[in-house]
Amino acid sequence: MEAAGKTVVDFSGIMPNPTYAKAQEGARLAREHGVTDILAVDGGSVIDCCKIVAVQALLDEDIWQLEYTKSTFPTKGLALGAVVTTCPLVSLCQVLPAQRCSGLDAFGGNADSDFFGGFRTDG
Repeated sequence: MEAAGKTVVDFSGIMPNPTYAKAQEGARLAREHGVTDILAVDGGSVIDCCKIVAVQALLDEDIWQLEYTKSTFPTKGLALGAVVTTCPLVSLCQVLPAQRCSGLDAFGGNADSDFFGGFRTDG
């Protein structure tokens, strides 16, 4: 990206089930650096967080207030792409329907370990 003349801004540390505060942190970072495009690299939590970042970065008001007090929804956001690097847990449930899937990652390991699905961008 940098070789193509693009400035790269890293927003790491997105945890599983990211907090609203983490999404707001990303939106502030995007505004401060004039971000025009977001590339989310990881699994569902990172992608979902970046969806909020992409929209909140262009709003002058809090997205939560906009949606839940004014019943208005945003109509624009930053360009967003995604590279999925994890296997969804649901795929394990489809392969092993008799197995209890909670607590297992996509490779049969412990979801509470440092690696969920074999990949992690925030650690």
